[in-house]
Parts: sequence; structure tokens; C-alpha cells
Amino acid sequence: MSNQLKSLINVNLSGVLLGTSGILSKLIFLPAHIIIFGRALVAMICLVGFVFITKQTQKINSIPDRVSIVIQGILLTLHWVTFVHSIQVSSVAIGFISFFTYPLMTTILETILYKDRFEFKKVINGLLVLTALWLITPEFTLGSASFHGVLWGLFSASCFAIRNLLSQHSLKSYSSAYTMTLQVIVSTLCLLPFSQLFHIEYTQTDIIGIIFFGTVVTALAHTLLISSLKSLKASTVALVASIEPVFGILFAFIFLKETPSMATILGGSLILYVVVSETINNRKADLLPI
Repeated sequence: MSNQLKSLINVNLSGVLLGTSGILSKLIFLPAHIIIFGRALVAMICLVGFVFITKQTQKINSIPDRVSIVIQGILLTLHWVTFVHSIQVSSVAIGFISFFTYPLMTTILETILYKDRFEFKKVINGLLVLTALWLITPEFTLGSASFHGVLWGLFSASCFAIRNLLSQHSLKSYSSAYTMTLQVIVSTLCLLPFSQLFHIEYTQTDIIGIIFFGTVVTALAHTLLISSLKSLKASTVALVASIEPVFGILFAFIFLKETPSMATILGGSLILYVVVSETINNRKADLLPI
């Protein structure tokens, strides 16, 4: 099996697992930063144990690599917290759809950083995305929950896009599990001062949800995602990962009885169309040479 095929399988599996993050954000009745602290802490324990058992620990001597790890960890933390908050203040569908503008952001950033060429089609696609966001937001007023959900989702998307580009273009000499371990350590340390670890009452559902969040949705899914970036371009990964909101909205429909409106479905379809057309039409050499 080729490295590219393994990476495609990994990113698809990662998308399905990450699709459960929407219902977990609704089922765990805790503030977003508390959920993410628990998620990062559990993931850190799992990954530290894994990299030591499998002997994947490596010494990082390069200062640029150390800086990159810290920046990626901070961006990952911001992405996680704002994504969960987006879903909590609106709905699973709005949170996922607004967040999944990140593939378009990724493609635009790759063009700016590595092509330095203006393309008019990107302006058209940007307008289509704005139209889609208008469709999924029932009230475009500063006080509406859906509007806040879209804004937080967009901020989460920008953090995730930048983090993925950094992951693709740095730290390639380190294992995926080790890179993810370092990032969740940074995330845990960032949120530790705000954790209120011993001042919050946790239900059994909260504890089970956070453990699942930390092990399956974080340690496993994000390690698979990072590993795919070693053989595939960030825009390719973003395109394939578009399966995530499909499963996220499906899981919300099954477990939370959240039925997306026709406008939400139309807006999500429009964003998916933009993602697919932008990536397929403008990325003629998606696979990196191995």
C-alpha cells in the first residue's frame, strides 16, 4: 500500500472520528475551555504513554522547530475552544458548516504563501462562501446566537488552517504521534490557569465524554490527521476531511434530534461545492513526492 493511499485512509477515518465532536460539545454541560482542558489532559496522558512505549521520543534541538511546536499548540487550543463554543451557542450544523470554511482558507493561504498569484475565481468562491454563511445564519444581528456561532466557527477555521499549514511545512522529521504529543502538552499548559479543576462538579456523562474526547477524538484522530500531512498537501487533506461535517450533522440528527433547516443544508452544500471545485480545479498536483 502506497504512502498516499495510507494517508487518504487516515484522513477519512479521522474525519469520521472528529464528526463526533459536535454531539460531545452538546452532551457535556461544561464551559468550552473546561471541556478542552480535560480533552487535552486526557490526550496528553495517552500520547505521552504511547510515544514512550513505542520509543518515538526525539530530541528537538532546532529553535525554529521549538517555536513552531509552541505556535501550533496555541493555534490548536484556540481552534478547539472556539469550535466547541461555536456549537454551544448555536447548533452542531452551524458550528460545523462555519468551521468548514477552513479548506477554502487553506487553499487561499497556500496560494498567497507559495504561488503569489492572484486568481479572480477565488474572489467568486469567497462571495459564494459569504452567501452560504448568510443562508445558515437566520439572524444577522450582533445579539443573535447563530451569528455568534458563525463568527466563532470562522475564527476556529482560521486557526486550524494556519496550524495545518505549519504542520505540513515543518517538523517533518518527527513522528506524527510525537508532534501531536508536544502540541497537546502546550495546549494543556495554556489552559491550566483557567481549568478550575477542583472547583467544578462533573457528572458521569461529563467524565465519560471528556475521556472519549481526549482518547478517540484527539489522541487518535488528530494523530491520523497529522500523519496524512506528510504525504498529502494541506488543501488535499482539507478536501477529503469535508466528510467530517456530514457525519457531525448526521450524528446530531440521530443522537440530539437536531434537524438542520433547508437553508442550512443549502448553505452547507454551497460551501462543500466551493471546497471541492477550488481544490480540484486549482490544485493539479495535490500529492507530494515521496
